[in-house]
Amino acid sequence: MLLAPYLRKYGKYTVPAFIGDRYYSRTARVTAVICLIIASLTYIIGQMRGIGIVFSRFLEIPIEWGLMAGMFIIFIYAVLGGMKGVTNTQIAQYWVLIFAYTVPAVFISCS
Repeated sequence: MLLAPYLRKYGKYTVPAFIGDRYYSRTARVTAVICLIIASLTYIIGQMRGIGIVFSRFLEIPIEWGLMAGMFIIFIYAVLGGMKGVTNTQIAQYWVLIFAYTVPAVFISCS
């Protein structure tokens, strides 16, 4: 997040491209790629675990099958809607999360 203004200023679209050009170093670029992969994997692992749990409980199937069902649905959304569809799905997910955290907090504060 802290690099976003600099990416725009330098006309780069990816963090590794910015880091590599800014510091004139291929090693810095590779390090940025590794850091981004680790951060992305951490995020994806949590998302996939959550998808598996939600679909397994919703469909009353084992968690592995719930994970496969969730990944299939995400794949269909990504193929049919492209990145715009995936972005809209993330927006909807954040609204659900905000609602899911706000409602219990309001009920707890009122009691």
